[in-house]
Amino acid sequence: MIERMKSNYYLDECENRSFEAKDMFIADMMLIFNNCRTFNQKGSEIVKSANRLTNEFRQKMTNYGLWSSNKR
Repeated sequence: MIERMKSNYYLDECENRSFEAKDMFIADMMLIFNNCRTFNQKGSEIVKSANRLTNEFRQKMTNYGLWSSNKR
């Protein structure tokens, strides 16, 4: 994601599409957290961290008005 941000991937990909850069960014973040849960042992520190980070991320996005209630 760092490389995508450095290269303006999110902005460039959205220029001619019907979705916003923030939605792509949020989707990528959630994919990372979900992959942590999928590919690591349930109850492991990685999964616990993914759960905490997911909650923190959602809260931050909500606080900034970037998370809508229809996102899961």
